[in-house]
Amino acid sequence: MKAITEPRGKAREYAWLACNPFYGQCPFQCSYCYVAKAMRQTAEAWAKVPFRPRKGFLAQLRRDASRYEGENRRVHLAFTGDVYCPEAIHSGITRQVLEILHEHNIAFQVLTKGGTAACRDFDLYGQRDAFAATLTCNNSETDTLYEPRAALWCDRTLALQRAHERGIETWVSIEPVLDAAMSLGLMRVVAPYTDLFKIGTLNHAKSNVDYREFGRRAIRLCDDLGTPYFIKDSLARYLQDIYYCNTDNRCAGWKR
Repeated sequence: MKAITEPRGKAREYAWLACNPFYGQCPFQCSYCYVAKAMRQTAEAWAKVPFRPRKGFLAQLRRDASRYEGENRRVHLAFTGDVYCPEAIHSGITRQVLEILHEHNIAFQVLTKGGTAACRDFDLYGQRDAFAATLTCNNSETDTLYEPRAALWCDRTLALQRAHERGIETWVSIEPVLDAAMSLGLMRVVAPYTDLFKIGTLNHAKSNVDYREFGRRAIRLCDDLGTPYFIKDSLARYLQDIYYCNTDNRCAGWKR
């Protein structure tokens, strides 16, 4: 088992390298979660797998980290469970992972729906690291419907603001897009604290969103805000004759 891996498929649009310290059903239980399918299990079977740290993960990470010393490609946390759900925080594993990456000068990025729970580790971020939040809904009713145990959107926004105030690079995942107006509204709200938007669609489920119109409006909004963006392939296929210019932040130093 490797602790630092090279993701495949759609995950590569987020990062060239990844670190997945946990295994099992993520306690946030988002309705659109893709992990069960990725693990080749039914949603019912995956729901019975307890969320826990991977056995021997930290020891393996220390071994891997020595080989990736000074790595400029950001290591993404995480694709198989949120590293700031309460169970992850209680384990103490997340901070230990960041400490190891920090000690070996390996650039990392954290994408979470845990909101301000992530702020406890901002002291470990350097100039090459990034903090990110997934934003889907803009009111507590839809938050609890689609992301029943994750931090509310306002708490995630506050975490972005605090990271920005500390000089930490930030980005926001606008995916899945459940409602075009909600996603565009969230982009406007968090733009002052966001260095880049990564914009996609809703995967693994049917949607009534007009993604061509949404994509057109999202690109124009980013241009108006002066905020760089990355259009994911899932959305790009709706925008074949619409001009846009992607910015890739998977490696540290992209802004310099």
